[in-house]
Amino acid sequence: MKKLKAAILTDRSVHMLMSLLCLFDSEDREEHVRRFHRSVLGLLRGHIYKTYQNPQFHLEKVMESVKSLPTLAALRRKLLTEAATQQLS
Repeated sequence: MKKLKAAILTDRSVHMLMSLLCLFDSEDREEHVRRFHRSVLGLLRGHIYKTYQNPQFHLEKVMESVKSLPTLAALRRKLLTEAATQQLS
């Protein structure tokens, strides 16, 4: 089952759409950004429903991943900064 969960994250279309969802926030103050986010979400939903069995499960897993990406990126930056600081010492 773990392979099944991870396989969707290697789908290039899913990956690209996830990136766009992160870049264009659904809570942005600009209406056109929020509208674009909704359009991308619709494309992602359509792709998953057309391509995968049990699409609701896969959509939930993808959205969990999208929500965790900013936190993971911040953690990565912190670790890289700490590593660079240690190398300078």
